[in-house]
Amino acid sequence: MAMRASLTGRCKRFSPRPLSVAGGRLGERVQKHHGPPTHPAHKEVIGMAGNDSGRPSICPTLRYADAKAAIRQLTEAFGFTEIAVYEDQDGSVAHAELGQGNGVVMLGSKGKGGRFDEAMKKGGPTGVYVVVADVDAHHRRAVEHGAEILMPPTDQDYGSRDYMARDLEGNVWSFGTYAPEVRG
Repeated sequence: MAMRASLTGRCKRFSPRPLSVAGGRLGERVQKHHGPPTHPAHKEVIGMAGNDSGRPSICPTLRYADAKAAIRQLTEAFGFTEIAVYEDQDGSVAHAELGQGNGVVMLGSKGKGGRFDEAMKKGGPTGVYVVVADVDAHHRRAVEHGAEILMPPTDQDYGSRDYMARDLEGNVWSFGTYAPEVRG
């Protein structure tokens, strides 16, 4: 079980599940306007939308001028736990994962090059990484709906398959198969 803040700001326990089958009035409204969760369109979207492994399926991704200082602040001041920190040969942070509850934040050093760093120059210091089960199907859907693609589906050295897009406001979204592990 995990915690979720309700519309009143109070937290209550929930089991992760698609919004269209969530209890309460919001779930009923979604079903009323979009059909039951067994509708073929829902099956297609749910199939593209990640996994049931208990790992987070949406991860904010951050770039810092001093990623090591950011990791210290996030762990010491905000109570995050270091899950993984990978350094480049120059000692900068290539990739780090910090956990808080059942969530994960991924971060690294700014100015290291690469497609994500390049994409973030126009989008600010924050992006969002979303875990999807079928990257190619998800990418096709994005293209069909006119999304600006920054990187087509690409196999990564760390075993993931990812693509990157920019939304209408310039925010960078990455979609891929890599699912960070959450550790208490």
